[in-house]
Amino acid sequence: MYYKKLNLGSNSSLTFSHSFALYSNGSNDGLEVAISTDCGNTWTVLWNQSGSQLATAGIVGNARFFPTTAAQWRANTIDLSSYDTTSEAIVRFRGTSDYGNNLYIDDLTVTSTLSSEEIAANNKISLYPNPVSNELTVSSLDNESAFEIYNLQGALIKQGVIQPSETISVKEFDSGVYFIRLETKGSLRFIKN
Repeated sequence: MYYKKLNLGSNSSLTFSHSFALYSNGSNDGLEVAISTDCGNTWTVLWNQSGSQLATAGIVGNARFFPTTAAQWRANTIDLSSYDTTSEAIVRFRGTSDYGNNLYIDDLTVTSTLSSEEIAANNKISLYPNPVSNELTVSSLDNESAFEIYNLQGALIKQGVIQPSETISVKEFDSGVYFIRLETKGSLRFIKN
């Protein structure tokens, strides 16, 4: 399973939960999390567990395992800070089977704080009104551009494609500071009233 391409700021991390039960004591099913910064040509393993180390529940034998309690899930955090400021990183989850049982993954989250260095160097592009209440306009946009809007914690709030002279609705956003990342244009900061 591959997580979408990531453009990391600073203080980056990946969190996920997993649930797994052993078929027997000799089972050695595994889960590996790896990252690539060269479009998948090479991978660096970030996290790797198998067998009893991976298990979050007891041995279930021939029965199909389905997690039924919160205690059968384990939260995991992987520090991605050594990949801060990397653009287009890919994260891969790879399971290996030893004819064991079901493995579940949930609650995938990547957090990253956008840094001031990511503010767009191109002064032609600007946002107005800023602060904004309802509709955000990107000025001097030459052609359509993919955009992503992040909060201060680095969580993705909204994404899409904007055409020149179109606006982006932000009326549903909470008050605060946000960053909009425009494809090939860098990032700009705006304030939502």
